[in-house]
Amino acid sequence: MPVLRPFEQFMGLLRVLDTLSTNPNREILSITAYEQPRRPDDHRRLEQVFSFIFQHYASPVSLEDVSCVANLTPGAFCRFFRQHTRKTFSHLLNEVRIEHACRHLRESKQTISQIAFSCGYTNLSNFNRQFKGIMGMPPGEYIRRYHM
Repeated sequence: MPVLRPFEQFMGLLRVLDTLSTNPNREILSITAYEQPRRPDDHRRLEQVFSFIFQHYASPVSLEDVSCVANLTPGAFCRFFRQHTRKTFSHLLNEVRIEHACRHLRESKQTISQIAFSCGYTNLSNFNRQFKGIMGMPPGEYIRRYHM
């Protein structure tokens, strides 16, 4: 691409992006997304909340804990969080935990139950239910598909 004219480079980039977006074997790296807040205080508050979640996802995280980080009451936090992420706090926490579980399932030799417990789940059946709800398949099938 470096030898191409700028317009041809741009078109090449668009072709690559199109190929990546339509590839059936693509892997979504992060399903966590949120709307950029308009107020700087809201942006700072969300950064603190996400930082807290990413640091503590492996341990029990309560709504009260995270609402204290945001300096809001639990009810106000739920409204604030849903407004900016379009997700409930518990759903986003599960997505973060499952994303980490997927990485461990791909990269480690630990059992599914060890990975579930290391990602903050205290109940294997709940982990399996959450995993299937988010990933569309149980963890065992995810491992088999990844290692094909």
